[in-house]
Amino acid sequence: PLWQQFLIYLGRLLSGDLGTSSSQHIAVSRLLAEQIGPTLILTFSSLALAWVYAILSVVLSANRNRYVTGVGSAIETCLSSLPQSWISLLLLFAFSFSWHLLPPSGNSGLDTLVLPALALGLPMGGYIAQIVREGFGIAMDQPFVLAARLRGQSDTAIRLRHVLRHAVLPGVSVSAFAIGSLVGNAVLVGLIFSRRGLGRSLYSAVSDQDMPLAIGITLVVTIVYIIG
Repeated sequence: PLWQQFLIYLGRLLSGDLGTSSSQHIAVSRLLAEQIGPTLILTFSSLALAWVYAILSVVLSANRNRYVTGVGSAIETCLSSLPQSWISLLLLFAFSFSWHLLPPSGNSGLDTLVLPALALGLPMGGYIAQIVREGFGIAMDQPFVLAARLRGQSDTAIRLRHVLRHAVLPGVSVSAFAIGSLVGNAVLVGLIFSRRGLGRSLYSAVSDQDMPLAIGITLVVTIVYIIG
């Protein structure tokens, strides 16, 4: 009966047995172990890129003149609202098919990682930058900033040595959520750029109606998201 099958599946799941792929005839756990590495590399590369953009954007534009601050904030808002799949297609059209600067797909070399990392990292960078910008504005009004100015420190030194380390704390907290979000989105972006990883495996599983593999990938992404 179906309910007995479900209980048996749950019992095996608790022991780490995700079943056997019906299309590849290999243990699902083994397939996931082989494919999760490239997905995690893409995830953490995207997170690093997101933080680089967020810090640069905030340090260069936050609490500057009205025009610079407005432009920086507007760019962050636009980036954070863009879907990664749409950015992926734009990057492919521009850098691969029009200018021929970067390969459209592949798994070897840093050049194949640039476009998918940008597609994932830019929207997340805009989101993190918005949070860091708010903390940056609050920190700039604190007494320690006035004290640093009275000691003769330059504006750049104050921003980098004192204000930034206070402003990034909310963004660091959000990064845990970002890891879960990036892993989920990396499945789709990895598929668009034809990279090895959970995205291609999930696409193959759905195409071949390989339910054990599809459920296993969904569970892994969900667990990573919950832990994050």
